[in-house]
Amino acid sequence: MRTIPRSFLALTGLLVAACASAEKRLEQGMELQMQGRFDQAVVRYVEALEKDPELQEARDRLVEAGDSAISGHLRELARWNAAGDQVRAVRHVNAIDGLLARARTVGVRLPIPADYTQRRMATLEGAVEGYLEEGEVARERGRWQDALSAFRQARRFEPTADQRDRSFVGEAGTLLDWATAEMERGSLRRAYDVAAQVHTVEGAPRELSLEAESIMAEALALGEVEVMPLPVVVGGRRPDPGLLDLEVRVNDLLAQGPWRSPPPFIRVTGDTQVREVVREATALGSGLRAPAVGLLLRLVEADYGAWLELVSMDATEFDVDQSSRSVRTRDGRQTSYVLEEGTRRLRAEARVMVVDRAGNPLTDLVVVGTGEGPFRRGIYEGSPGDLNLDRREVDYFDRLVLEAQESAIRQALAEDLAALLASAVFDPVLGRID
Repeated sequence: MRTIPRSFLALTGLLVAACASAEKRLEQGMELQMQGRFDQAVVRYVEALEKDPELQEARDRLVEAGDSAISGHLRELARWNAAGDQVRAVRHVNAIDGLLARARTVGVRLPIPADYTQRRMATLEGAVEGYLEEGEVARERGRWQDALSAFRQARRFEPTADQRDRSFVGEAGTLLDWATAEMERGSLRRAYDVAAQVHTVEGAPRELSLEAESIMAEALALGEVEVMPLPVVVGGRRPDPGLLDLEVRVNDLLAQGPWRSPPPFIRVTGDTQVREVVREATALGSGLRAPAVGLLLRLVEADYGAWLELVSMDATEFDVDQSSRSVRTRDGRQTSYVLEEGTRRLRAEARVMVVDRAGNPLTDLVVVGTGEGPFRRGIYEGSPGDLNLDRREVDYFDRLVLEAQESAIRQALAEDLAALLASAVFDPVLGRID
């Protein structure tokens, strides 16, 4: 007796399942069509044909239901166009386009009137005009967000080249009007931020971009302040070596990042002046207080100063796994060592005090930074040099490799802490600038 291959049986089963699924979609489509829900019926007939392209009844009914669905949308399209509401009429254009596209995926072209293309374009053009007019009205009334939304919406409906240009000009012009209004109110930061958005408008004319730059420059000239952040220092008489290493890393990161490129409206005091102030500070002793920082500020004529002090650092290890590894010594004796793997986390606290020239604190708080990374190390009671290790195992005991693991974690901590310190210094100062 000949055995039927399993692969043939599996394929036959899939075909039967597909046909059953297609018939189910066909039945659902027929039910929806009888209820007058033609759009949904089209979806079901398309799904039936995706399951079984040879199902002719689904193909025939797709044309029939599609014709009914399109006729209904055309009636609504005409009604809203007659009412002068092309924005709502566009919804039916989109519905018709969706039906045509869905049917084409299974090789069916639904019938449409000969003048549909012209009616479609006229509706879209009218909708764009409606949004452009809506944007101008909102702009005149100072409803800035509504105006921006309308001008952006206008570009969603296949605008002509002229309409597209007008939408860009309207959007950029609205931003400029808004920024000017904020300047008049004395909201310099808001004016700057709004004007900066003009540069994100793809088709904004050059002259409007230049006007935006002028507003931004004026806002900065009126509102920019100088901040003097003193170098990060380690507190205590006997500082932990780990904290001293962190001090160097954080200062380097701050000098190359936030202190070099501060946010708009903040100018950071130059390194040379800060070094001079630090020399002056030695006469004031350790643990500076707000009045002392205010005195240092007056020496460089800065507006605000920041005292940054590393307070503590601790380490925790978790998800630690230990496994025993057999190995021979160099003289051939059998022994073993322990391989320890896990994650190491460093946590550091730093105090941030920001004061004004009068010595009044804007903020005095503690920030907590963390950094973590994997570690892998070998533990052996004797000298690891006595073990006959392969190249990979040597790394488990190599001092330089272990130090590199720790250094990577310290750097992650320094990066996190530097970002937190910069925010702790800049945020309260920016909060003072309207």
